[in-house]
Amino acid sequence: MKKIFSFLIMLLPLTASAQNENRRVSLEPRVGMTIAKMSGSALNLSTTWKAGCTGGVEVEIPLSDYYSLTTGADISNIGTGFKEQKQTQASVKEKLSVTYVTVPLQLKAYFKGPRGLSAHLGLQAGFLVNAKDKATVKSIRTMDLGDGTYLWENYTEKKSEKVSDKFRNVVAGIPHGAEL
Repeated sequence: MKKIFSFLIMLLPLTASAQNENRRVSLEPRVGMTIAKMSGSALNLSTTWKAGCTGGVEVEIPLSDYYSLTTGADISNIGTGFKEQKQTQASVKEKLSVTYVTVPLQLKAYFKGPRGLSAHLGLQAGFLVNAKDKATVKSIRTMDLGDGTYLWENYTEKKSEKVSDKFRNVVAGIPHGAEL
């Protein structure tokens, strides 16, 4: 995780861009990181933050010297973690991973002040690709050898269950923000 975070920090200078002075249609790749924590009545365990990744492409279509229309497509892995459940001789660590493809449509306004300073606002549709509940169960198993001797063994089992039917196939959002 530290290596991924360090790599993403190194990419930050590459995302800075100036105002589209040539007024040409431009393509810009997007790579980033998501940090999510889901909540709701369907989640009956205590949740924790989960890191994921996102990537895609943005298309900017200039409308005038100071306004552009942007659209594109991103694939994002979001979800949530669950606090580790511990029992006497077992523990369960669980994560919920949800993948959406999002398609934003935004109006971007450039300011006359600092070069490249802009704000954007729009609408976004997200389409469910996949949702999985992943769990790692660690336990100690014992076996009676019959003569009063017991064999102890550490046991790890990984489980994965598809839970796409528990999520909306299409979601909507209002993306907004500023760039420099």
